[in-house]
Amino acid sequence: MTHALDVNSRYDSLIQYCCKELSGKDVPIPWTLVKAMVEVGSHFDPLYDSPQGRGLMALPELVVQEYKLRTTDVFNVEKNLELGVLHLRRLLYRLGDIPSYEERYACALAAYVSSLEYVSKSLAYARDQEGLPASFKAWRTESRKQGQWQEWSHVKRYLLPASVEMPFEPTRVVAYVDRVVEVYQSYRS
Repeated sequence: MTHALDVNSRYDSLIQYCCKELSGKDVPIPWTLVKAMVEVGSHFDPLYDSPQGRGLMALPELVVQEYKLRTTDVFNVEKNLELGVLHLRRLLYRLGDIPSYEERYACALAAYVSSLEYVSKSLAYARDQEGLPASFKAWRTESRKQGQWQEWSHVKRYLLPASVEMPFEPTRVVAYVDRVVEVYQSYRS
C-alpha cells in the first residue's frame, strides 16, 4: 500500500518543524501523526474547504472561530498547520488522565474532529458504564481508577448520538480516528 509518505513529502519539513516547536513537554506530538491527519483530513490540499474542515489541517469551524482565525489565514499553510498542532496539543493536555499516548492520541483525534466537550461526555458515559464516577472531577478526587474507559476501542462504543447540542455523527468520528490511526501506524512501520 502506497501512502502519501512516499509520494507527497512537500510538507514534511514544515510538519516536523511545527511538531518539534509546539509539542508539549509531557506529551510529544509525532510529526507522522500530524501528517496522517493532513492526509486523511484534507488529502494534502491547502485549499480544502468542506463542512468538516478547512485548509491543510482540515480545521473544524469551531476551532477557526474559537481561535479567531481570519478567513485569509485559514488557507495559509503555515498558520493553518500551526493552529492545528496547537489545538491538538491543547486536546492532548486536556486528556492527560489517559496514560497511554496512543490511546490519548486517538481520543484527541476524536475531539479534534468533533469537540472536547463531546469526547468528555462520551468518556463520562464510558466511566459510568464501568461503575466509576461519571463526573471527571468526582473520578479524579475519589478513585482515579484506571479502566477500559481510557481505551479508544472501548470509548468509541460510547460516543453519544448526534443531537442539536452535539451535532457530531459518531460513525464519522470513529471512521476519521480509525483511518488516521491506520495511516499513522503505516508511517511508523
